Amino acid sequence: MHPFIRKISNFADIASDEADMLLGLFHEEQSYNEGDSVFSEGEDQSTFFVVLEGWFYSYSILPDGSRQIHDVYHAGDIIGLDHMSWSVSTTSVSAASSGRLAVAPLLPARRMMFRNPHLSAIFYSLHMLTNVQLLDRITAVARLGAYESLAFFLSDAIARRKVMQADYPSELYLPLSQKFIADCLGLSAVH
Repeated sequence: MHPFIRKISNFADIASDEADMLLGLFHEEQSYNEGDSVFSEGEDQSTFFVVLEGWFYSYSILPDGSRQIHDVYHAGDIIGLDHMSWSVSTTSVSAASSGRLAVAPLLPARRMMFRNPHLSAIFYSLHMLTNVQLLDRITAVARLGAYESLAFFLSDAIARRKVMQADYPSELYLPLSQKFIADCLGLSAVH
């Protein structure tokens, strides 16, 4: 099963014709190596992406030159959901490990959602899920200590992987450096 359909199936019933419509959006796959840029903040965007495999992340470079990582994407996650509303990217996205993305153009996706309220509701639900995850991350970064923030990051990564694979082991393959995790949590490498 396609990772995107597997993820959606955890949150909503989806008919086979709807799954076919969604998969019909993805005409291209792109491969990335660790560190490769997918897109940069401020670029015009006419596409969104679904992670097929690997780890990707969104980030901004702060005025002092440091990096703030906003989100880490796993298989089945949508990258660029905000492009449905904004035609210019609000963050940069790069590959945290080697991986593949499915690419979909925005205009046909918008047309599909206007014609199919159920699929539109699914995209809206995914957006709300992303919002809840962001609120949890803000709480972890702003209000928890280093130990608790790291525990949140690891348990969140496992929970998100289990959505895609129910029998995913509690041991997490984590191809991320300590500096990367520190940038996710607003910690120093010393932590």
